[in-house]
Amino acid sequence: MKTSIDDRTEKSISLFLKLRRILNILIVIALIVVVYNLLQYNQESLYITVLVGLIILQGINLLFIKPSINYTITDNTKYNQLNEAINTIKLCNEIWFSYDGYKAEDTTLNFGKPDLLKTNIECYKLCAKKLKSKVYFLPDKLIIIKGTQSVFLDYTDIVFAEGNTKGNIRTSDAKIYSQEWEHQRKDGTPDKRYKDNRLITTYLYGTISLEYSGSDLFHIILTDIDRTTPFITKLKEAGYKTR
Repeated sequence: MKTSIDDRTEKSISLFLKLRRILNILIVIALIVVVYNLLQYNQESLYITVLVGLIILQGINLLFIKPSINYTITDNTKYNQLNEAINTIKLCNEIWFSYDGYKAEDTTLNFGKPDLLKTNIECYKLCAKKLKSKVYFLPDKLIIIKGTQSVFLDYTDIVFAEGNTKGNIRTSDAKIYSQEWEHQRKDGTPDKRYKDNRLITTYLYGTISLEYSGSDLFHIILTDIDRTTPFITKLKEAGYKTR
């Protein structure tokens, strides 16, 4: 059993992800065939149903064929500090994922066994279903999944940078950046010529950008901007590249 992700394991994971996607589609089609044939009430349909059922079972079996890694973490403290840093941002009311200019507000951040590996460790997984994106923070690699595409990066090649961004989504832990009327006078008072004149509040959020070779990989947006600096500080103390 492997103890770290090498080139061969990366290819195995990529193949597994593509195979799982194809099998999921085939199983859905197979289930439709089963239901259709069961409604026909004849012997030939029964044979077809049994055959398709066996295909489904084989597909489910294949879904559990995953690459295996039994990690032996030589620098357990560093990996623990990575998890502790991520745990600080998990305390935000909401976390959003921004990738290729698109933002997902249905992002989840969970700690557990990665679903793309058979392994002896747990890790944090960032999941944005809307963007079909997942990020796995494994001990030796950062894995980014976008649909069926996968990217494997060493932490030594990644820079964690802090910043901020503005938006209009209110959460209890977001700080107010500015407030202004939709129609207002130069002195900041509401223009009374407009009956429907709402007060627009802009909030300030924290951002964590992951950079690779001078370009942004993706951004994590935190509703609580005060969580950004502690996250970067913990990573810096652990020896990760920060800015």
